[in-house]
Amino acid sequence: MRIEKLLIAACISFMPCLPALAEGEAGMILQAGVQKRVTKRFSATLTAELRLRNNFKSIERWSLSPMADYKLTDWLRADAGYMLLRTQFQQTLSTATGKELQRAGYWDMKHRFYVSLTGTYNPTRNIVLSLRERWQYTYRQAISVSQWEPSGLSAEEMSIPGSHHHQLRSFLQVQYLITKSPLTPYANAELFNALDLEKILFTIGTSIKMSDSHTLRVYYHYKHLYSSGQYSVPNLHYIGIAYKYTIPE
Repeated sequence: MRIEKLLIAACISFMPCLPALAEGEAGMILQAGVQKRVTKRFSATLTAELRLRNNFKSIERWSLSPMADYKLTDWLRADAGYMLLRTQFQQTLSTATGKELQRAGYWDMKHRFYVSLTGTYNPTRNIVLSLRERWQYTYRQAISVSQWEPSGLSAEEMSIPGSHHHQLRSFLQVQYLITKSPLTPYANAELFNALDLEKILFTIGTSIKMSDSHTLRVYYHYKHLYSSGQYSVPNLHYIGIAYKYTIPE
């Protein structure tokens, strides 16, 4: 009965996003990571990621992220990490100065720091529930971008100022452990909050344990946006492939 209530609640929470599923862009997330277990409780991970968007036609961003993870108890873990992000913005028409100007495409750079606490609970032998709360801080460096009139007769530089952004990310996941199978299906949802709800992520997929050192994840990932400004991009549908190599102890 408890599991049925959880599934019903998950479906209800997803309903507000259903009208947007027919909209937005398609993309892909490619990820590779390496993990080293230093002790029974402490491990370190380095992850590289590449994202495609615009229906797989252009690069959205790439990132590099080291992370440290510590097991506090059998059911509670803490982690902290840093992420370097480079995000691409396509050439577009800008009206920020009160007149129409063509703005050049550019790459921005962000530095992200985060800390998290993750708790796990097994309501049955095959089901694992995880709840993670993460605080993250992102600093975007200032940049100058060229822009010009549509006629191309004059050009000028536009300064995009740096920014500071704090978010609280709430993550809930359910996994189903299949006996004597390399597959572990899962589904999760994550809320991004600042002063209000900014976006929500839904993911469904499976992890595939190929060996003690090699793990692959294949998943579908949907990003639904609630606020404008920093996140004024279309809702995105991603296909994700993630590989992790665990260095033997």
